[in-house]
Amino acid sequence: TVCETIVAAAELFIANDPSVTEQEVEAYLNKACNISFLKPYEAECQIIISVYADKIVQELFSGTPGSQVCAAVHLCSSQPSLPKKFVPKAPVAV
Repeated sequence: TVCETIVAAAELFIANDPSVTEQEVEAYLNKACNISFLKPYEAECQIIISVYADKIVQELFSGTPGSQVCAAVHLCSSQPSLPKKFVPKAPVAV
């Protein structure tokens, strides 16, 4: 889902700099919808980020596994899925 892709991007951003703050991750996510693999889903991405970015980041910082974050913030499989090839393998500059 778009949510899972956003969470994966946030996880990679955090993994790249473990001292990053919640505010820095939220700022990164606010720009994440412009990443090429999310561009086709930009409108949905922006809605998710505007409404759920703080909750997603809080879940990640509280230790919720990335695979469970979308369910924890009540964003589940009702969203269109992105093909697995669009899930980032490394942090993407925004």
